[in-house]
Amino acid sequence: AEVLQASAASFLQAVREDGATLAAQESDVQESDVQESILLVVAEPRTNSLLITAPAAVQQRIAELLPQLDAPQPQVNIQVRIQEISSQAALNLGLNLSAGLGNFAATVLEGGLNFVFDPESVLSGLTIGAVLDTLESQRLSRRVDDSNLTVLNNGEARIQAGGTIFISLVGANATIEREIPYGVQVGVTPQIAADGRIQLTVEARVEDVLSEIDNPNFVNLSTRNVLSTISVLPGQTVVLGGLLQNSLTTSESRVPVLGSLPIIGGLFRSTSSSEDSVELLLIINAVIID
Repeated sequence: AEVLQASAASFLQAVREDGATLAAQESDVQESDVQESILLVVAEPRTNSLLITAPAAVQQRIAELLPQLDAPQPQVNIQVRIQEISSQAALNLGLNLSAGLGNFAATVLEGGLNFVFDPESVLSGLTIGAVLDTLESQRLSRRVDDSNLTVLNNGEARIQAGGTIFISLVGANATIEREIPYGVQVGVTPQIAADGRIQLTVEARVEDVLSEIDNPNFVNLSTRNVLSTISVLPGQTVVLGGLLQNSLTTSESRVPVLGSLPIIGGLFRSTSSSEDSVELLLIINAVIID
């Protein structure tokens, strides 16, 4: 009711300013009646209704206008799967989604979840879910989140997979705690076009903690943002990539007892480092709900 109130109020203001036009169209309405009468619209949230004070002819005009303004908005069901995959595994499968130069690189998949990144690749005929599940079983991929959301047309579906860090900001007179989210945050806004296609505006933000949190007043975060707009048919699946993360893993091995000895213990210890790249994939499927 509150949304319609603004539209009806704008209509009443236009009627007041153009009372002569209404008087000419309605034989029982005088221009002075419109100019001098009380024109008022009040929203009643409890009953989801509008209370309108206006001449009968104006009320009739509003009654004809409201059904057009109060038409139900279509909804869009959005399925979002967030997946981390080893970059080497992606290359082995023929997936090169990180060439987006700062934005998402997108691949639209026909026929729902039928998954074909490359028509000539060995993945033809398999579903994306089966491929990712297989990679998970081989520890080459990890499912970060799997969400199913329904939003109004032009509404936003927002997903956060991660956690929150609390840091203390010490001021002159008080200490303020601030929440800093980390992990993966994804926002998807669908817009239904006149031809039935769905335009998806996808924004992703990844924040990683780069170091141990040993100081409550300071946290070191790495932030990456990407934004893309894709047009798909209802039921099509789009795969978005472009968020690449490099991780360095250091491990130490030692001979029991001897590796812990002072001075000479270093002779019985060894340190190794390995660097790996992880690609973040977003698999999105959108369907219009009538």
